[in-house]
Amino acid sequence: MNQDTLSWMPFAASLTAFLLAHAIPARPPIRRRLVGILGERAYTALYSIMSLLLLGWVFRSATEAPYVELWPALDWQRLVPQFVVPLSMALGTVGLFTANPLSLSARRGGTDQDGTILAITRHPVLWALALWAAAHIVPNGDLARLTLFGGLLALCLVGMVAMDRRARRRLGPDRWAALSADRPLVPFSRPGALRWPSARESRLAATGLAVAVVAALLHETIIGLPAI
Repeated sequence: MNQDTLSWMPFAASLTAFLLAHAIPARPPIRRRLVGILGERAYTALYSIMSLLLLGWVFRSATEAPYVELWPALDWQRLVPQFVVPLSMALGTVGLFTANPLSLSARRGGTDQDGTILAITRHPVLWALALWAAAHIVPNGDLARLTLFGGLLALCLVGMVAMDRRARRRLGPDRWAALSADRPLVPFSRPGALRWPSARESRLAATGLAVAVVAALLHETIIGLPAI
């Protein structure tokens, strides 16, 4: 095995581990068994910690992988994540803390009135992650980072389809039809269902924007590259 191939091994290993860690536990029999052993909250907490650690490994290994340019770096390209990432952080924060029986949510219970964000899309967290990944593709025109961010984008899009199927099985066709009727898959595809955000959602969006600012300031320390 030559040196060029060996230099790609850490990135390939980290990306493979990340993808397997999301594909295997997502299988219904495996997830049910893990939840039965650990409990829902412990499983979610451990899964989240594992995902963050693996994601950090992937980011680090991507920056250390051989640089194979696919398109040149231009100054304007950095404006794309600077504009899109704060919006994705706001969307993701609101979505994460909104009760949502159809997709990812850290909040249990609640009423339909809590979910103004769901009139935009029933998968706000996954769309936030997809926007974040897509925005990072533009200024990172090398093979390793395109593989990284393109893979994350594809994982989010496939995840939406998988979650729709899981929710339909769990809720039954009638309940699924009732809940998804005014909660579209594609953002803003049902303008008639849109409503003004609540005060709670506005506060959560502001929190997401603040998180984006902190993340930008710490970006070079954590990732090794400046965000601004």
